[in-house]
Amino acid sequence: FLFECTMGLRGFEGAGCILADDMGLGKTLMSITAMWTLLNQGFKQGEPAVRKVIIACPTSLVGNWDNEIRKWVGDHCPTFAVKSEPKKMIKSFLLHRYKGVMIISYETQRLYSKMFENHMKSPSTMMVGGSCCDLLICDEAHKLKNADSELARCLNQLPAKKRILLSGTPMQNELTEFFNMVNFCNPGVLGTINEFRRKYE
Repeated sequence: FLFECTMGLRGFEGAGCILADDMGLGKTLMSITAMWTLLNQGFKQGEPAVRKVIIACPTSLVGNWDNEIRKWVGDHCPTFAVKSEPKKMIKSFLLHRYKGVMIISYETQRLYSKMFENHMKSPSTMMVGGSCCDLLICDEAHKLKNADSELARCLNQLPAKKRILLSGTPMQNELTEFFNMVNFCNPGVLGTINEFRRKYE
């Protein structure tokens, strides 16, 4: 499911999905498996589907994601876990030219979003065709339920078309929150908010 969605094989416009399982059912491991697959293979022979991955999550989960990736993938893929010295760590990841995974808290990504923006605008990045993010994984993604929040806006500016949202509670209070999450990972797939309200809500 994750591979088909992120590779555009599910018959809808977009390359994202929401994995909305309860706690303890292995969302982290499933995401790492999908991430590792995309980092190592694609439709063109010898060319992986993604090179750079950003995992955004609550601060308390940064270390956990780092440990899980090391546990299942080992040293085969460098991780850049932003626990301290955020500027230095983000810069190292942005300048890293090979496959790599950055794990960053939502708050830190929001505070340093200009670094990602500036990197994408720099002539050297455009020249080598490097992207700072080919795949975005958001843990506890119900934090993105408000489309107008600065957090959602900053993450949305990342160039990744492939997006995986993980949440045990994708629908909490109203369907508009669900629409915002779906629209974040697959823009326009449910139409406009007004069309969604008329047709579904």
